[in-house]
Amino acid sequence: MMLIKTVVRTSMIPNAGLGCFSVDFVPKDTLIWRFNPNFDRAYTQAELDALDLPAREFIGYYGYRFKGIYYLSCDNAHYINHSEQPSMYSDEQGILVYAAKAIYPGEEIVDDYRNFGEKIGRAHV
Repeated sequence: MMLIKTVVRTSMIPNAGLGCFSVDFVPKDTLIWRFNPNFDRAYTQAELDALDLPAREFIGYYGYRFKGIYYLSCDNAHYINHSEQPSMYSDEQGILVYAAKAIYPGEEIVDDYRNFGEKIGRAHV
């Protein structure tokens, strides 16, 4: 779950749709997201396979896979878009995310998907 205040609005990234934007100033190396099992969701492949197609597609679009587990953040974090200049980085377990640089009010929070889990995509669920 996001540990900083965010809003969702139209991303300036071409074809990205909506994005997750910081409301406040966030200093570099601040913990900004943490997997919370009481709020966020984690699915094994079997649990994912047991869901109806619309649910699998939703998780495929907004979630990510990390070490064989599918994760879905239940807040604005699932609107974080890809950038080769990310403003965040994660720990090796994929459950803590930090600001890679200072993030300013109104700035879109972005991640380099190549460095964090693997974006699932609808064809893979």
